[in-house]
Amino acid sequence: MKGIVLLILALICTQTTLLEAGVYKCVLDGKTTYSQKPCEGEMSEVEIKAAPPPSGDPRNANDYKKANKELDAAINERRGERKLRSLKQDLTILKNKRDREMARYRSLMRRAVTKADVMIIQQEIANRRSEYAEAIKSKEDEIRNASASIGPGGQ
Repeated sequence: MKGIVLLILALICTQTTLLEAGVYKCVLDGKTTYSQKPCEGEMSEVEIKAAPPPSGDPRNANDYKKANKELDAAINERRGERKLRSLKQDLTILKNKRDREMARYRSLMRRAVTKADVMIIQQEIANRRSEYAEAIKSKEDEIRNASASIGPGGQ
């Protein structure tokens, strides 16, 4: 935002310098033109007053600062909302993956032949459930933190 303001000020200064070089109103064959150089025919110099410099009124500076803060806050809120949506989507994907994997283990349990096979599958199920529970809790914590940083409107 500051870059845009500086660019605009630079353009204004450039235009002011060009305008101070002198502008001539020329009338030739009934046509009126304006030029920086004197011309043939009926001519008069036109005085163009430069725009007054920005006021040193601190209230104006505060208005810009306030507008910048509001814009930054809006941008950050949008980023937070986008991150929150992404985290919620990740959580849904993680839960769906867990459910598919648990369904696969249940299928393996039904086909298990020996008691040893059943015990191995049960142990694997317990390990995977624990891993998924930890990953899901971590993702839910991230979602809670992202929601808190956005504020009440982002939940």
